[in-house]
Amino acid sequence: MHDPLVIGVDAGATTSRCVISDLNGNILGRGAAGGANQNSSGAPPGEALRRALSEALADARADPARVGLGVIGAAGAAAAGREAAGSPP
Repeated sequence: MHDPLVIGVDAGATTSRCVISDLNGNILGRGAAGGANQNSSGAPPGEALRRALSEALADARADPARVGLGVIGAAGAAAAGREAAGSPP
């Protein structure tokens, strides 16, 4: 069995980036897509995140089932938890 992989995502307003690494921090794959800010990006954030992650997995030639850990930093995250960004708190 293979060791788990780790994903890191920078979900920015204009560009989203994803890296996949092993537990030692060696970068195995990279992916990028458009912005994932619900308030200012043109497309739905989930689509940009899916595309960036898919690219990184393909670049690493990694089985998605191996991803065991991850972290995401998201622009516009102040709206998290609301039904729609821009809704009154």
